Amino acid sequence: MKELGQITSTAIGVVMVGAFATGIGALVLGLASEQMPGLKTIGSEIRCLAGVPAKGSTCVTDQIDALDDQRRLVERERDPLAGQIADYEARQRELEALNGQVENYSQFQDVTLPFGSVTTGIRFASVLEPEAWSESWCYMDRTVRGLPRKITLGNRAAGEAVRWSRVSAAQLRDADLTRAQLEQAKAACQFPENL
Repeated sequence: MKELGQITSTAIGVVMVGAFATGIGALVLGLASEQMPGLKTIGSEIRCLAGVPAKGSTCVTDQIDALDDQRRLVERERDPLAGQIADYEARQRELEALNGQVENYSQFQDVTLPFGSVTTGIRFASVLEPEAWSESWCYMDRTVRGLPRKITLGNRAAGEAVRWSRVSAAQLRDADLTRAQLEQAKAACQFPENL
């Protein structure tokens, strides 16, 4: 317990010596600054940093001017951004108007195989939401003896698995396809993933 008392009194003594030295330093600086203009400038800056500006000091005005400069810089950066936001909002309104006019928004992807072309179609719910699709289908186009043949390969509704079409042996003969070619065509279908 005696040691704790000694530690406390030593700490109090150190704080008192520090406060006394700071006070003496401030007094000497104040008196010397009258004789040496360079010290006066340093003293004014220290007072300004401490938040107690000297009489006649412009440090507060300088800080306000610096903040005004920063504000003007932010405004110069903000104005082009505000223009971009306005352009984006105008484009969004145009798309919303267009969305009301579009009844069937679909996208098609083609894959060319040595024996025909496989097309996957995707119908979207909205022009504004291209990630929201409602249905998809896949078919193969091929020409046999100068006549076009279209073979439906499969369909898929959003949230469901692919429903592959059944292609009979007679349909394969009519399209001049093998079962392996049919499976290769099915593998070329590009149905969208469920989100």
